[in-house]
Amino acid sequence: MKKLLSKKIIYSLIIAIMAVASFCGGLSFAVSQEETNVVEEIVYETPELIEEDVNDYIYDEEYLNSFVTKKVEEKKEEVKTASKEDPNIIKKKLDAEKGNAKATTAAQSVKKYETNETSLGIDVSYANGKIDWAKVKASGIKFAIIRCGFRGHGTGSLNVDARFYDNMKGAIANDIQVGVYFFTAAINEAEAQEEARFVLNLIKDYDISYPVVYDTEMFNTTENYAGYRLKNTSDAQLTLNAIAFSNAIKSSGYTPMIYSSKKALTDRFDTAKFGDIRIWLAQYYDYVTYQGKYYMWQYTSDGSVPGISGRVDMNVSYFSVTTDASKQSSVTGVLNNNNLEKVDFIDCYFPTKVTKTVALRSTPYNNLPNKAGTLNSGSNITVTGINKDWIRFDYNEDTFYVNETNFYNNFDNSFSELSIKSKTNKGIDLYSIPYDSGKNVRLSIDKDIDIEITGKNSSFTRIKYNNEVYYVNDLSEFYTAITEEKNDPVVSEKLEENNPEPEIVNEEEKVSE
Repeated sequence: MKKLLSKKIIYSLIIAIMAVASFCGGLSFAVSQEETNVVEEIVYETPELIEEDVNDYIYDEEYLNSFVTKKVEEKKEEVKTASKEDPNIIKKKLDAEKGNAKATTAAQSVKKYETNETSLGIDVSYANGKIDWAKVKASGIKFAIIRCGFRGHGTGSLNVDARFYDNMKGAIANDIQVGVYFFTAAINEAEAQEEARFVLNLIKDYDISYPVVYDTEMFNTTENYAGYRLKNTSDAQLTLNAIAFSNAIKSSGYTPMIYSSKKALTDRFDTAKFGDIRIWLAQYYDYVTYQGKYYMWQYTSDGSVPGISGRVDMNVSYFSVTTDASKQSSVTGVLNNNNLEKVDFIDCYFPTKVTKTVALRSTPYNNLPNKAGTLNSGSNITVTGINKDWIRFDYNEDTFYVNETNFYNNFDNSFSELSIKSKTNKGIDLYSIPYDSGKNVRLSIDKDIDIEITGKNSSFTRIKYNNEVYYVNDLSEFYTAITEEKNDPVVSEKLEENNPEPEIVNEEEKVSE
C-alpha cells in the first residue's frame, strides 16, 4: 500500500542512497586497484533531494529495496565490461598464455653459436593443430620455425597465429631451437617495416636462435582472390619489401631470412640486391636444382613427424646452433653450381634505345637467382654482345643480360639473300654486326681468300667465312665471283662487261653476201 513519506523516512532514504553511492564508488576503486589501477572509477550522480521534491513522490519499501539492488548490479557490470576492454588487462592475459617464455634480448640469443653442421627441422602454424612437442623432440627434430603471424591478403590486417604462443611454449619447454616466420602481404616498404615491428614485439621475450623469416609465396599473378591486395604489386616492389623487412629485423639483432620457391627466387626477385640476407628455399624434389646460395631447404610439405597429426613441412638447415663455443664456425650456406654450360657471345658495339620494358639478369642463365631488376622502354643502352638467345649490354656502367633479341632499335638487319662463291681481291675488315664502328671489326683477311656472299643491304655486304657470318662495310668490288648469281646487280654487271653477248648475224643477209 502506498503512503506519503514522512520527513523521517525521507532522511532515511537520503542516507540509504548516499550509502549506495559510496559503496559503488568503493567497489569501482577496489576493482581498479585489483586490475592494476587502469579502470577508471565510474561515478553516478545522485540527485539532491529537497523536501518539496520528495513530497511529490510516493514510495513503498519494496520499491526502495529493488532500486538499491539494481544500482549495485549495474555498477558491477560496468566495471566488469571496462575490465574486458582494458588493454593492459588484455596484455596480461596474453602474457600468461606465453607459458614458459623467458625474457631475453637478441644480444643474449646470439650467445648460441652457429656451426656448419646440418640439422633437421620443421615449420608449423595453427594448421598443424595441437602438437605434442615432447614426441617431436624425441623424434630427432632439432629446430622449428614457428609462424608468429600474417597479414590478411584481403583486409591487410596484422594477425597473430592462433597457436603461436602454444607452439613457442611447447618447443622451448622441450629444448627445441626456435625461429619464427611471418606470412606477408605487404604492398610497399612501409607495410613491410610495419610487419617487422609487429614480429619484433611478438618475439621480444623469447630466446630466438634460428632466423626470423619473411615468408613471401603469393604474388601478383594470383587470381583466386577477388580482393587480393598484391594484384598490382610489381616484382621490383616485392624485392624492396623483402629487403625492408629483413633490414628492420637485422637492425634489432636477429638473423633475417627470406623464404620462397625456386621459381620465385629465380624469376621474380632481384636476388642480387639481397646481399647477405639468407635464403630459405622451397623446392619439393629429390635434390636441389636451384643454382643460388641457400641456407635452408624445405624439401617437402608431406612429411610425417611423431607428435603432429597429418602432414608437416620438413626442412634441412645447413647450419646448427650450439652453446659450445669450440664448435663456432663461419656459416656459408650451400652453393649448387652443377657446372653451368658456358654462354659465348659475339663481341660488338652498338649504342641504341630500348623499345619495351625487359627483365634484366646479372648473368646469362635462366636457372640462377640472378634477376637484377627491370629496364624501362626508352632507356639508352650499348649492346656489347650477341648470341642466338641472349643480348649483353651496358647500362649505367653496369653489364646486364636479356634473354631475347628484339627489345631494342636494331641496326639494319634486312638483307637481300644471295649465294655467290667468291674470292677476295683485296684485304678487308670483317665486322661482327652491320654497324659502322671500328669496335665491331672482329678480324681482317687478305686477298685471294675464299668467301661466300650471302646478302646485301644499303650499306653492308654479308659474307660467310670459315662457316662464320661477318659483315663487310663495302658494297664495291672487294671480291671476284666464282659462281654467277643473277640476283646480285654488281655481279651481273661485272659478268656482262667481261662476257658480252655475241652479235647476231641475219642469215639472209649472210647468204646474199
